[in-house]
Amino acid sequence: MLALIYLLGGLVVGTCGFGAGLLCVSLASFLLPVQSAVVLTGLATSWLPFALLWTLRRHAVWTDSLPLLVGFVVGAPLGLLVMKVAQPGLLQGVLGVGLAAAIGVELGLGGRLPATRGTGLLAGGFGGILGVAASAGGPPAVVWIEAGRQERRRRVATLQVYMGFAALLQFASWGNAGYVDRATATAALGLAPVVGLGLWLGKQVFNRMDEAAFRKAVVAVLAVMAVKNLWAARVLFA
Repeated sequence: MLALIYLLGGLVVGTCGFGAGLLCVSLASFLLPVQSAVVLTGLATSWLPFALLWTLRRHAVWTDSLPLLVGFVVGAPLGLLVMKVAQPGLLQGVLGVGLAAAIGVELGLGGRLPATRGTGLLAGGFGGILGVAASAGGPPAVVWIEAGRQERRRRVATLQVYMGFAALLQFASWGNAGYVDRATATAALGLAPVVGLGLWLGKQVFNRMDEAAFRKAVVAVLAVMAVKNLWAARVLFA
C-alpha cells in the first residue's frame, strides 16, 4: 500500500511539479503516525526537485526563486516549533483556507495575484513553516509562482529550485531535532525507485500538455489539497 501511495506522489510531481508531500503524508498517515509519515515522505521524495530541475535546467532563471528561499529560511524554525506544539488540524485549516482563497482569485481575476518580492517572501515563509511541520511547503510557492505568468517550464524550474532548497533545510531541521532514524531512512530508500517510476510517468503527461491544460491541472491539484486540508481541520471543532 505504501508503494502505491508513493507511486501516486511521483506521478503528481511529474505532471504538475509539486504535490507529493501533501498527497503522501495524507495517505501514509492512515498507516503510520503523522510525524513518521511527514519525515518518511520528506526523505523518500527529497530527490525529486533535483531530478526535475536537471531536465529543466535550460529554462531555470535562478534569481526567480530568491524571495521564496529567503522566506523559507525565516519560516523553517517556526515550522519546527509548530511540529512540536501545534494543535491537530490547525495547520491544515490555515493551509486549506489560504489555498481556497488563492484558487478563488485565480478563477475570478484571471490569475492577477500580486507576484511581488514581498508576497514572495510571505509565500516562502509560510512554505517554510508548512514544509518543516508537515512536508507540505510547495502550495504557497506554487500560488506565487503561477501568478508570475512566466513560461510553463520556467515556472516549474523555479519551483524545483525552491523545493530542492526546502528539502535540504527540512533535513537539517529534522536531523537536529532527532526525528530521522535508521528505520525511516531505510524505508525511504526502498520507496525511492517507486517514486521515480511515478515521476517518469508524470513527465510523459507533462510533455503532452499545453499551457491551458497545465494551468487547469495545477488548479485542480490545489483544489483537491484545499478540500483535503479543510476536511482534516474539522477536528478543531469536534
